[in-house]
Amino acid sequence: MKLNSLQTRHLLLAGAVALPKPFPSIGSVSIERGRLTYSGSTRRKRSFVVVQERSGRDRTITRVILRRDVAAIFLPGVWVRVARGESVFRFSQKCAVHNFEKGEWFLGPEISVDAIRERLKKPNLRIGKRDSRAGGIVFIYKDRPVMTVTEQFQTAGCICPPACGQYCCDYGCDCDYGCDCCEYGCDCDYGCDCKNRRRNVRMGCDGCT
Repeated sequence: MKLNSLQTRHLLLAGAVALPKPFPSIGSVSIERGRLTYSGSTRRKRSFVVVQERSGRDRTITRVILRRDVAAIFLPGVWVRVARGESVFRFSQKCAVHNFEKGEWFLGPEISVDAIRERLKKPNLRIGKRDSRAGGIVFIYKDRPVMTVTEQFQTAGCICPPACGQYCCDYGCDCDYGCDCCEYGCDCDYGCDCKNRRRNVRMGCDGCT
């Protein structure tokens, strides 16, 4: 059985989730090599797909996905003829995609720095770096892990204290897993010292307002 490109795309995109959010907004896409540390002596390099999106002027959200968990990457743009028999690919400068047939799809094994550079005829495209100018949408299998890093820029006077429940207040949770020890009791099950006080907690721990 032989599937054409459209059928293959539909098959791979079934159940996939698009980033950045909200769909169909465009983010900066790069494919980078990084090292996973499994233990103190075991480290292996892996390929990651990185999507950067801006949420307002003062916040940047970066999402990191293992390349093997990415179903497809769509880079919107058009081919522009610059000479007889020669065309160049120009990335869309819009903030969202309105036509998924205007651009280039990279599916499965095509998701690599070399394959993208070759298809787009851009050998110097810095898609392997975080400052990549390649804008697009990444489709990830919905049950795969995604690491999200948020960078927020503000003046010192705008920094507010955390709300009750974000920390363990006077009980001093020692598990380092970020459990919520205030209103709902410790949820980490790692034996932190505030877990035994769960029955005594009803409307927030001491010191919270």
